[in-house]
Parts: sequence; structure tokens; C-alpha cells
Amino acid sequence: MPSENTKTNPYSFLRFALSVFPEFWMFQLLASLCLFPLSRLVWRFVRALTAKSGAVTSANYLRFLASWRFPALLALLALLIFLYLLFELLAPLYLCNALLKGECPRFRAALADGLRSLRKLATPHGFLFLFYLAVLVPISGVGFRIHLTRNFYIPKFISEVIESNPHYFLLYSLLMLFLLWLGYRLAFFLHAVLLENCTPRAAYRRSSELVRKNRLRILKELVLLFLFLTAVRLLVALFFQFLPMLFLVSKESSLLDRAAEAGNGLELLQTAESRSFLLYRFAAAFAVLLGNYMRAMTGLLCNSYFMLRFTKLFLGLSREESLQPATLPKSPRRKLLRNVMGFSVFLIAFFSFVIAFLYAPLFVREQKAKLVAHRAGGYLAPENSLAGIAASEAAGAYAAETDVQRTLDGYYIINHDDSFRRLAGVKRTPPSMNLLEIKGLVLIDPNFPATTYSVPTLGEMLDACRGKEKLFIELKGMTADKKTADDVMRIVREKDMVSEVVIISLSYRVINYTETHYPEFETGVLLFAGVGDLPKLNCDILLLEEESVSNARIAEIHAAGKQIGVWTVNDAEGFRRFFDSAVDYIITDDLVMAREQREYLAARTPYQVLEDRLANFWDFLFF
Repeated sequence: MPSENTKTNPYSFLRFALSVFPEFWMFQLLASLCLFPLSRLVWRFVRALTAKSGAVTSANYLRFLASWRFPALLALLALLIFLYLLFELLAPLYLCNALLKGECPRFRAALADGLRSLRKLATPHGFLFLFYLAVLVPISGVGFRIHLTRNFYIPKFISEVIESNPHYFLLYSLLMLFLLWLGYRLAFFLHAVLLENCTPRAAYRRSSELVRKNRLRILKELVLLFLFLTAVRLLVALFFQFLPMLFLVSKESSLLDRAAEAGNGLELLQTAESRSFLLYRFAAAFAVLLGNYMRAMTGLLCNSYFMLRFTKLFLGLSREESLQPATLPKSPRRKLLRNVMGFSVFLIAFFSFVIAFLYAPLFVREQKAKLVAHRAGGYLAPENSLAGIAASEAAGAYAAETDVQRTLDGYYIINHDDSFRRLAGVKRTPPSMNLLEIKGLVLIDPNFPATTYSVPTLGEMLDACRGKEKLFIELKGMTADKKTADDVMRIVREKDMVSEVVIISLSYRVINYTETHYPEFETGVLLFAGVGDLPKLNCDILLLEEESVSNARIAEIHAAGKQIGVWTVNDAEGFRRFFDSAVDYIITDDLVMAREQREYLAARTPYQVLEDRLANFWDFLFF
């Protein structure tokens, strides 16, 4: 690991932190203050573009793609990407270049240079790079990225299919290897465009040439730098998060026992026990807020220093000689940063005091999310089986979800896939077979190889649920059309179970038709992506893929008088996140884990609650 001695290394981490970091911190604050209103303005235009249909989602996008609004939306999204690229990569890179020349960095000059450099990317090769930066980098995890698309992802239900199919997994692995190779070749792309005035096409060749000729030096320097910065992050986490947690955990059991009946507000000042409990709440809130603040500041410091050293490496390689060291200029804002840090500690103390007094109304929340068993019984029974209904009801699920398709002769059966190949070894689809043929199939769920069962009909599934739990009926596949909607509503009405079902689908066209013509039925649309005013969609429940759910979106949907569900949650982190939120439904395969995580959350101490709820408290200052 390289020495970080400030006397011998003019680019040492300590010298950077003490002398230069205030400039990057101020620029970060400036960028946050600029990007927030600009992003809100652009998103208002996006909502205006999608106002005709309420929102553009994975369930209703085809008509939108054929209209003039689609290229307009692309232009607005490109504008947003340019804004984030300017503030998060281009301007900071120019700041680093100025520092390496021994110059005092200037925000305005860096932004002006960044704006001018944007024109260089307005070429076909430049737009390809922007696509790579905004979409492919977040997927591969390799390369500089912007926060606008940092959470861009392959939906979990797609990744699960990829992982379960060897051929898909092989193709996915090859794609990841290609993106890794591409990220390696494009490592110095932006530096070549900005600092050597290359065209995007020439920048790709220049970056490829540099990494090819200097691969061992690049690998050595970046690995050592990565290890050092990782050690810095771990040390900060140790002193500001882990050690305070150990201290509070060692004290909390006795405090919680003595203050089991402590209230809130002024009640906490009446006895010594309650005053001790108040102090514990204050210490817990202070430790969590300060720890997260220091983690965020350290992240900004390490990312800024990485860009400085990466830029230094590029300049050294491009000149094929050692970069002449220039002492990093001392920031005139060092005193300001110290004052702001002191004020931040005071602000954290103030917030902690408020939290200590108002802990119950702010953080004690009843877990209202209802569990919906995916494919009838989740992991407890063969998928979409009558046994799954009984298993999910016994496990305490509020509802079961199942998939309905129409047969060749107009009956309605339960099957998830487009064909019966996975469960019965038959490649034929439900619409190509009559009910008698389908009933003759022998199904074997790979997770229950010793159990055989037949394909249930919709009527059989409804009978199994009657009076026990609700049934979320997904209109599925090629037969998810108006005829299916009409027939399913008729079947449910004939069984007098209108209040015991929810009609859902990935097709917004079908759900819009159902909600319009059968308003007495509860309806929900399944989404894994969407922009615009989602609550305007004509349905009762919005069922979102788990990665697309945020607290802001939950509040927006509830404010419109609608419900929100999330699918398909199968891990401990996801259960904790959504049980601790205000979502109405959680669709899951793992009802056992869901119950365990619900019990864990109910037994949390105040420190654990604050740690979960305040984890992202400072994100608004750090993108």
C-alpha cells in the first residue's frame, strides 16, 4: 500500500482532505442545490408529456411509443443525463485537472468548461457512450456512474428467470464479461474527450491504447488505491457506527427494562428511570445521525480523491513520463468547512433531542402490510395448486395470488408460464389445448419432485379460497383480453365472491376495461417501471416491482386514495424494508421468512429502529 506521508507525497490523502476537500464539499452542496430544482422542473415536463394517459408504464407503453411524445420524452431524459453528467463527472474532472496544475479550482470555470465539453458528446459515438454510462454501467457496476441512474437494474423477476435457466445464465454471464471488458477499454474515455480534446470516436481509441500499453501499472495503482480507500471507509464505520452501536447495545437492556412504561414528551422528565431512557434515545439518535453523516462525508471524500488520483494517472500515462508534482493549493474555505462541520454537529444534536422526545409518534408504526402468497402457496406447496391455498392460509397469509389463462374450448385454468413445458414436459400452450387435455397432464413442481398434481380450474381455486383468504387473480399471457375479463367476472359473480377477489394483470388495457365495466371489483395493475402520474391509472391497487418502490411514491399513491403493493419480495432486507414502510400488500414466495422478519421488527430496540429509519437521512445533501 502506498505511503500517505504528506511530507513526501504532495497528493497524499491527508493533504487532500485537509487542504482541498472543502472545495469538493462546497461544489457538492452547490450541485445538490442546482440539480434538485432542475430535476424537478424536467420531471414536471415529463409528467405533462404523459398526462394524457396518466403515466407511461411497463403495462401501457406501446401506444406511447408510437406517438410524438416518445421522442420528446427521450429528449427530456437526455437533458437530465447531461445535467447529472455535468455536475457529477465533467466539472469535478476539470476541478481535479486544475488542482494537479497547482491552481486553485474555480466552480464557475469548471462548470463553463463542462458545458462546452458537452457539445463534444453530441455525436453518434457520444450518445452511445451516454447510453453506456446511464444504463450499462449501473448494470455491470464497472466505471464512473451518475446518481440519476445509479439504481437502474434488471428487475428481480427477470434475474430469477435468468438464474434458473442455464442457457440464459450463460448469455447473461457473457454479457457481463463483455461489459467488464468494455468498461476496462473505456476507462479514460472522458479524460481523453475533456483533457485532450478528442472526439468521442478518437477518445475510445485513445483510452483503449492507454489501457493496453499500461495494464499492469493501471491494475497495480488502482488496486492499491481501492484497498486504501476501503480501509478508510472501514475505519470511519468502526469509530462512528460500530463502536457506538456496541456501547448502546450494552446499556439498552437495563434501560429498556426500567423504562418499559416511559411515555413521550414531558412525561420522560418525571422519574430518574424515564430521564435515563430519554438520554438513551438521545444518544441512539445522535449516534445514528452522526454515524451516517460521517459515512456520507467519507464517501464524498474518497470518491473525490479517487477521481483526483485517476486523473493524475491518466495525465502521467498520456505524457509517457512522470507527472511533475505540484503542491495542492490550500482551500480558502477550510475555515468555513470547519464551521459548517461544527454547525452540523449542533444540528444533529438538535434533531436527536427532538427525536428523543417525539420518538413514539415519529417512529412507532403499526405494521399493516398484508402478505399475499405468490402462485397460491409460495415455497410451501407446489405452485398454483389447491394445496398451496391451504398452505398459505395456514401460514397466515391475507391472500393468495394465482394465474388464469383461457383454454382452446373457452374454460379457465391455472398456469403461470406460456406453456406446460416446465411443469409437465409438454411444450403446448393453454390456448392450444382443450380442458380435457389439460386435465390429463401430470404436473411436477421442481421444488416438490415427489408430489404430482393436476391443473386446477379457476372455479376450483375459488372454491378453495372461499371464506379463508382473498384471491388475487392475474389475467395472464396471450389470453389476457376483454373476453377473459368478462368471463372471469361472470364466474366470480356466479360464485358470489366479488368481495373475495382482486383482478390484476400486467396489461393495463385489460385492467382499465375491467375497472370501467366492473367497478364493484377491486383491480390492480402490475408494473415494473413507469414515469408520470401513476395514481391516475384507472385501478384500485398499484402493484410495483420492489426496486421501483420509494417512500415518496407510496405517499403519492396513498394521497390519491389508492393502495400500493410490492412484488415479489423474498429476502430479509426486502421484508424489513417494506414491513417498515406504509405499503399495503407484499407478494412473496417465502411466507416463513416474512413471519420471522415481522417478529424481528416488532422486537427491535429504539436504536435498531432509528438505525433502520434514518439510514438515508443525509442523502439529500449527497445526491
